[in-house]
Amino acid sequence: MFYLIFLAIGIYIVSFLPSLFTIQSWVIVFFGAIGIFFSHRFHYQLTPLLIFFTLISVGIGWGHIKAERVLEYQLPESLNRHVYVIKGFVRGPVNRQANRLSFDFDVESFETQSHTTMVTPNSYSLDHLRLSWYAKVGSLSSLHAGDHWQLLVRLKQPQGLTNFSGFDYQAWLVEKQFSATGYVLASDLNHLVILDNCDWLCFLSSNLSRLREDIKLFIFTTDLSDRNKAIISALTIGDKSGLGKWWGDLSRLGIVHLLVISGLHIGLVAGLGVLLGISINRIFMIMTFDFRNKAIFSRFFPPLCGLLSAFFYSMLAGFSLPTQRAMVVVIFVMLCKMFYLRISPYVAFIWALFLIAVTQPLAVIGGSFWLSFSAVSILLFYFVPRITVKRNRSGLFLSQWILFVGMTAPLLLFVGKISWLGLVVNLVAVPYVSFITVPLCLMAAVLFFFSASAAQLLWQWAGFSIDGLWSLFNFLPSDWGFFNFALPTSTLFFTCLVLLAFTVLLPRGLLSRWILILPFMLHLIAHKPRLPLRITVLDVGQGLSVVVESQSKLMVYDVGASYGERFDMGSAVVAPFIVSRGFKHVDRVVVSH
Repeated sequence: MFYLIFLAIGIYIVSFLPSLFTIQSWVIVFFGAIGIFFSHRFHYQLTPLLIFFTLISVGIGWGHIKAERVLEYQLPESLNRHVYVIKGFVRGPVNRQANRLSFDFDVESFETQSHTTMVTPNSYSLDHLRLSWYAKVGSLSSLHAGDHWQLLVRLKQPQGLTNFSGFDYQAWLVEKQFSATGYVLASDLNHLVILDNCDWLCFLSSNLSRLREDIKLFIFTTDLSDRNKAIISALTIGDKSGLGKWWGDLSRLGIVHLLVISGLHIGLVAGLGVLLGISINRIFMIMTFDFRNKAIFSRFFPPLCGLLSAFFYSMLAGFSLPTQRAMVVVIFVMLCKMFYLRISPYVAFIWALFLIAVTQPLAVIGGSFWLSFSAVSILLFYFVPRITVKRNRSGLFLSQWILFVGMTAPLLLFVGKISWLGLVVNLVAVPYVSFITVPLCLMAAVLFFFSASAAQLLWQWAGFSIDGLWSLFNFLPSDWGFFNFALPTSTLFFTCLVLLAFTVLLPRGLLSRWILILPFMLHLIAHKPRLPLRITVLDVGQGLSVVVESQSKLMVYDVGASYGERFDMGSAVVAPFIVSRGFKHVDRVVVSH
């Protein structure tokens, strides 16, 4: 298993390199490997070093190849902000806002438009684009997911903000393998087309996108509240665009992971599929009086049902990167069940880490990768060695408590805040959503192909289940939820939190575990006072925001622009930075224009 770990480490290393290797670097690696090999001929003790170096090198080589393929589809610097005529199809549901449409576009062919001619590039390619169309929505009603279009666009390289912390939009675009971003220009060249070079993958992708938008539009025509429409759309097809108004409440309650399609839901649906296969298998046994049922059918059918159920749910989610990672794990587990392979949870975890490294080497730059693997590793670390723990009703609370303690540092690092209310809310929300709301949404999606009225009825029942859950949330005060740390978050602070978490994760009989509290206590006692004056300049897109701190006061000069109801720079950049500095409120805000 250590071989797989070293290979995965080598692959993931490439994502953190400032640039890819040159030919000279590969020559150095090659001769270094040759040198270690000949050293091994004379010094047998170097065998572990040889194995380690070889596996890391192979992993780096594979990661390098995958990274080069991603960069091949990136818009080059020489053609940044140029105008293009592109042909392809609209991928995924279209996000319709008051003054614009935003959508993803898969490029099949494109040309660079100069002042007088069209030039077809031969040295580079484009793949996925994130586009905006600034116009009245009513005039763009003909733009639908899955439709093939020719568009005149201005494209730019994936760019983000240059702040030292916070959400890295550029890294997110590269992880999702977007070639460029841009916007549609007003032109007569914008019209529907028939693609001559649309292969089978293009055909399947465009029809899947059309199906997902049809489901979304049908959900939004159902007699449901706006909140329920948004949540059901997120749980059914993985579309989070309608959750903007309630995102703060979902974060405060600690249930964001429950109301969007994630690896948790893919695993849950796979498990439900296995149970369905077992039930059908037992019915078959009764009907055929074959109670021994040693046929291949009984061996392969339940795992196959689980695999197909997870695949169908991932398809509805548009095969997003989190669902792809979950499908890799589901395929591995189901194959082990089919062939009666007994593996320990640690081995399954390592195989999942390795297979995702092979298929998605850039996943490591995303926060969701670290959060999901951190949660699984914490549960494995705590529960697997405790094989004698009694299974009782406190199991759900214990798992939530362990996740709450262990995930405090990762959530603060990648999300910037943690909800203590989620510890209590998830005790009710996890089983409620997992076994009531999600199955209703999934069954409605299946019935949508056969009876729209039956699907509408099930989605209404799912809406009733959400109303029931939300009625419980309404009893909770609106100011409850997030921890407010009076200390600035730093590397030392995160390290102390991790050590503090191990006091709970380690076995109770290990009395020395309480020593791990000391670093956190010393950090609280020996915390340095704030500087008399600290000025921080933040990048907020088209402008700058200046945060001025004294020992007890805080002033913000400009907060950035707002981009509709779902996103503004103040909430995305300025507010998380203020929280990370340990302030609970702002004393003065100055807006220059």
